[in-house]
Amino acid sequence: MISFVEQFITALGLQTWTIPTVSVKEAYNPNKPDYPLITIDEMPSDTGITVDGVPRIVSNRYTIECYCRATDLTGSILTAKASARILGLEVNNYLSTTFNFSQVGDAICRPINEDNSVYRWIARYTTVIDENPVSLTKAYIYRDL
Repeated sequence: MISFVEQFITALGLQTWTIPTVSVKEAYNPNKPDYPLITIDEMPSDTGITVDGVPRIVSNRYTIECYCRATDLTGSILTAKASARILGLEVNNYLSTTFNFSQVGDAICRPINEDNSVYRWIARYTTVIDENPVSLTKAYIYRDL
């Protein structure tokens, strides 16, 4: 199993988004959420190529969720839905161009059940991760077809 969820959380947390003060957490975090929020859920795979019984190339899947309330952008109020979509599209662009994430299916944007003043943008991705045998600190992430 090859996991990169912590690296992706760190990378997303270092970005500046149009929606201000975004926090980033692993999905299903038991702590009370602060909005706006990006969550990432990683489903690692052991299928792929193994070398000496250790996975070398795997196809991992990710679910990214962006949660937002209505947002004040310098006097202009964006609805919660518009805020979640803007953040989601920016995250999508970042993951696609920086880490070669391939989106699977359509993203959706819906209010959450617990508080319909919060909208959640959800997209699923797949990646092919190739650990570089020369350096254990470097890996290649390819766009899945």
